[in-house]
Amino acid sequence: MKKLWLLTCWLFAGTFSFAQGQINIIVPSTPGGAPDLMARMVGEVLRTSLQTEVLVSNIPGANGELAIQKFLQAPPDSNTLLVTQDSVLVVNPHLYRRDLKAPWQIGQALAYLGHNDNYLLLRADHPAHTLDDLLTTARHTGRPLFYGTGGVGSLAHLVAEELHQASGNSMLHVPYKSNSEALAGLLRGDVDMIISGSAALPMLRAQRIKALAVIGNDRSKLFPLLPKVSDTYPAIAFNPWFGVMAQQSASPKLIETISAALQAGIRDPQFQQNMLTQGGITAWYRPPQEFLQVLQTDYARYGRIVQRLGMQPNKP
Repeated sequence: MKKLWLLTCWLFAGTFSFAQGQINIIVPSTPGGAPDLMARMVGEVLRTSLQTEVLVSNIPGANGELAIQKFLQAPPDSNTLLVTQDSVLVVNPHLYRRDLKAPWQIGQALAYLGHNDNYLLLRADHPAHTLDDLLTTARHTGRPLFYGTGGVGSLAHLVAEELHQASGNSMLHVPYKSNSEALAGLLRGDVDMIISGSAALPMLRAQRIKALAVIGNDRSKLFPLLPKVSDTYPAIAFNPWFGVMAQQSASPKLIETISAALQAGIRDPQFQQNMLTQGGITAWYRPPQEFLQVLQTDYARYGRIVQRLGMQPNKP
């Protein structure tokens, strides 16, 4: 089956010539995180199926805004793609002052790649065993809950603030530079809880931390017994996703060729299994028009949340 889709993509790609001999992928994260894993897996699919070189460049910093700038500055028709998590495209525009705000102004929607679970996490020795335990105990003691995230305006930040408003608990934000640093802060006891996904999987599996609930519309495939936060607070259901953007200058033929390769690669069972076990990511291909609809829906949704929380735009 795998050989069949590789052959199909190779034959399809044979009608298109890459102008500069390679595909350039920009990813707004450091090596090792879920966006980096997705970018490199996508790069391997394109390299193998299209028989071309693929260069993945990690551009971390400013909550993804540096990668956006690099993507916009890439030469036209340079086969440059942006593989990113959702917050960079649909949350950041409401938090940072930039000339081009909406994601469809930055580039062309190329493909939705999948989503991953995020968990509400505590240290393994924390006495709370359920979300209700955690919130009820905090109310009785009168002590605020300190929560860590990978930065101001991150998806975890918005989710925690939604929980703060829905539960009525006093909660204080401790922003870190990355999810990994937030996880380290949790292990040191600097914060009571964090909301994280793929970065926390090794610690979860080693039982150094524990998950109280999954933050999503569905139960976790990796931890199916975990309850959902939305079981208690229905409005709090977030499925962080990953997607690919192409340059505005990309030709329809380039979009068609890469989309076909991604569709075949992402639907391959081995690709899906690798993404789930390595990054907790449910790989799911959706074509350009469907991905554009996701961008439009989530851009509006997070805009309303940012406005309700009173967050003000800043320079990156």
